[in-house]
Amino acid sequence: MLPTHTALALAPGWRLDKLSIGKRLPSAKSAKNMEIVEGYPPNYEQIKAAFNPDADVVFTYGNTLYSPNASYIDDVLLAHEKEHAKQQTDPEKWWHLYITDVEFRISQELAAYRAQYRYACTKYPNRADRFAILVKLAHDMSGPIYGNCIDFLTAFREIKS
Repeated sequence: MLPTHTALALAPGWRLDKLSIGKRLPSAKSAKNMEIVEGYPPNYEQIKAAFNPDADVVFTYGNTLYSPNASYIDDVLLAHEKEHAKQQTDPEKWWHLYITDVEFRISQELAAYRAQYRYACTKYPNRADRFAILVKLAHDMSGPIYGNCIDFLTAFREIKS
C-alpha cells in the first residue's frame, strides 16, 4: 500500500511517483493466484476508522486484492500485497490484530516491504534506483498510513536487512 504523493526521479525515463496508480488492473497472469477487484474489502469501515487511508491505497484481504479506484497494480507493489496474502491464513483475525496491535502491524508491514524491496532489486539493477526505492518504501512505512508507528531510519534499516 503506497501513497502516491511523493515523487522520486530514478534512472532516465523511469519515475517512482505513482507506483500504485495507473490506468488498468493487472491481468490474472501477472497477479498469479490473487484475485484483483475494484472496490473495498469487507472490513473497510474498520480500516477507515483506524487509519483514514488515502483514496489510492489498495488492500489485501485473504487472496483478494482490493483496488478502490481500479488503479494499475505494478509488479513491485504486487510483491508487497502477495506477502500480505501469504500472512492472512485467517483474514478476519489478521486484520483485527493488524488494526489493534502496533507490534503485529510493524512485523507484517516489514515483511511485506522487504518482499517488495527484494523484488524491486531484481527488476531495477541500478544502485541509485534501488536506493531511491528503499527511501520511498521507508518513507511510506514510517508515515501516517500505518499510524506513524516506526521512524524512518528504523524502517530504512529493517526493510534493507
